[in-house]
Amino acid sequence: MNNSHATISGTIQGSPHAGLVATTLSSIDVATTSTLSAIGPNGVDLFCDSNSWITGTANIAGTPKTQCTNLLTTEIVALP
Repeated sequence: MNNSHATISGTIQGSPHAGLVATTLSSIDVATTSTLSAIGPNGVDLFCDSNSWITGTANIAGTPKTQCTNLLTTEIVALP
């Protein structure tokens, strides 16, 4: 939160709250690894506000539950 950035790889699970939360101009990148990251099972796996992003969602195994409109499947924004 608060204009921060995080890069994750691996497993995040076991919390009744959201697995990944990005708020207040923040971003979370799910890094490309040799295996897919696992996130869940949580009440909501991916959450972000309208000013934050979660990128690299193609690198997440399964179908996480999400409350985030700013999701990118890749790790970078496509150039125009």
